Amino acid sequence: MAQTPVLAVEGLSCHYGDREIVSDLSFEIAHGETLALVGESGSGKSTTARAIAGLHRVGRGRVLLDGVDVTRPAERRPREVRQAMQLIFQNPDSSLNPRHSVATLIGRPLQLFFGIGRTERARAVRQLLQTVHLPESYAERVPAALSGGERQRIAIARALAARPSLLLCDEIVSALDVSVQATILDLLRELQRITRLSLLFITHDLAVVRWFADRVAVLYRGQLCEIGPVRAIFERAAHPYTKLLLAAATGATAARRTEPPPQQAALPGRGCPCVDICPANLGALCRETAPPWHTAGTEHRVRCHIAPVVPARTGISGQLARSAP
Repeated sequence: MAQTPVLAVEGLSCHYGDREIVSDLSFEIAHGETLALVGESGSGKSTTARAIAGLHRVGRGRVLLDGVDVTRPAERRPREVRQAMQLIFQNPDSSLNPRHSVATLIGRPLQLFFGIGRTERARAVRQLLQTVHLPESYAERVPAALSGGERQRIAIARALAARPSLLLCDEIVSALDVSVQATILDLLRELQRITRLSLLFITHDLAVVRWFADRVAVLYRGQLCEIGPVRAIFERAAHPYTKLLLAAATGATAARRTEPPPQQAALPGRGCPCVDICPANLGALCRETAPPWHTAGTEHRVRCHIAPVVPARTGISGQLARSAP
C-alpha cells in the first residue's frame, strides 16, 4: 500500500485582485523527497509556496498535509500543522528580526511549539547551531553581524526548531555565492538523510535542480507544463517550454525568443499558456483549447496538445508526435 504523501496540492488556484496567478495546480511530495518547482520570474512559484503555507488566499483547490485538508489561512491552522510545515524565504533579512539575538530567533519556535523552558531551550539552540554547522558562540550574535550564508543557516535552524516534516524553500540559495550555495545544499541533503525531511524547492537555477532535486515540476504563467524525475526532464524533456528553459540554461541559440503578435495569445481562461512562445504551437487548437495531460514515461507527465512518444527502455530519447485531433 502506497504511503500517503507528506504534501498533496489539488487543483490549486490563487489570485491577485482579478488576476489569476496560479491555475489548477496539482502535485504531490513524498516523505524524504525533494520536488523542485521551476519557471521564469512571475510564473507563480512564490505564490504557490505562500498559498501552501497559508500566507496567500486559496481561490480554489485544496492543500493536504499527510492526507489532512489544511486549506485555510495560517492563523486558523492548528499549531501542529504550522509546526510541521515551515517556509524559508529567499532573503533571511526579511524574516530575521535584526534586534533579536540568534538565541532568541531560534528559541522562539521551541517555546511556541513545545513550551521548552529557558535552560533546556538554550541547550536546544546550541544543538541546532551545531546541526547547521555554526559555532555555539553565534547564539549571542545578531543578524547584522553575520554573512548572508550564515543568516540563511540561522533561518534554516529556526525552521528546524519546529521539527517540521516539510520545508518550503523559496529561492533560498539564489542570492548566495556558488560556493556558499553548495554548502547550504549539502546541509539540506544531510538533514534529509537523517530525518526524511521533505522539500518543495523553488528555484530558477536548473544547474542546482539537476544536482539537488529528485523530481521537477515546470511552471509557466501559473500552470504546470511538465512534471517528472530529474533525469527524465533533463534528458527527455517533452514539453516545448521545458526545452526552451533547458536550452536557455545552456545558452543554446534555439532558446532565443521574440515577442508574439497579439493574436497569438491564448483566450482568457482557455488554451495553452505557452502558445505565444511555443515554436510548435498548432494555432487555433492551442489558443482555444486547454491541453490534456499525457504520460511521457514512468512518473513523467506532460501537458500539451502534442503527445510525446514514450522512449524505449534503451534510453533513446523520445520524439514528439502530433496527437490525433
